Amino acid sequence: MDKAGFGDKVNLKTDSNEFEGVYLPSLKKDIIVIKLKSGYNIGLEKSKIKDIQIISKYKKPEMKKEKLNFNKNIK
Repeated sequence: MDKAGFGDKVNLKTDSNEFEGVYLPSLKKDIIVIKLKSGYNIGLEKSKIKDIQIISKYKKPEMKKEKLNFNKNIK
């Protein structure tokens, strides 16, 4: 199994289902939570997951710093 991290888009397979969504942090160590395309979050027991495939890794948004021009004539 690949090591998925927060924000990664993943595909999870169990014996009976397959789920695709965004990997979210979980408060319980034995549960994996993903956000489905529908907007719902689901939690799956790690012991029931047969395979995890990372579709795409999370990319942190790039922050652009923009220089601000101040108008010195404004009082």
